[in-house]
Amino acid sequence: MGPPGPGGNIKAYDNDGQFLGFLMSDMGEIYIPSLRSMAGIGLDTSDTGGSYGDIRDADPESAAHFAAVDCGGPPYFWPRHMETNQIVKRSGKYYIARAHSPVKLLALSHRYTGGDGSAPVCDNTPWDSAVWMVPGFDYTETILPFTTPLAFPLRLE
Repeated sequence: MGPPGPGGNIKAYDNDGQFLGFLMSDMGEIYIPSLRSMAGIGLDTSDTGGSYGDIRDADPESAAHFAAVDCGGPPYFWPRHMETNQIVKRSGKYYIARAHSPVKLLALSHRYTGGDGSAPVCDNTPWDSAVWMVPGFDYTETILPFTTPLAFPLRLE
């Protein structure tokens, strides 16, 4: 189940008329009803990862963890690194953590991306024990109900 709808019902559109969702904060947080999820839009070039006009990148110090070697299968994330029902862009892909309960995961591989925009690296060093992780689902850009980069300025109604 996604978060409740916005209190103000302020609709956000890009300059090309694409409906983005409902504005939830002046920091570029929007609620995308068709995905029942929140997303942060990069509003200026100082956003980390150069996400201007796109979904903001995940914390550059966080990583995706996998139960398979070679970073295969679904990614898992530290619960504190991703908000429930939050869409983020990471390594050129979009991820969403839905309101699933954390699971115990013995990670066999990890994908790290440097904050400098460097290419992702897969590390096949397994962990010694299982830890609680939030399952995430890999989505490509084509699942977003709008195309990126967004045309600015945004229009609010």
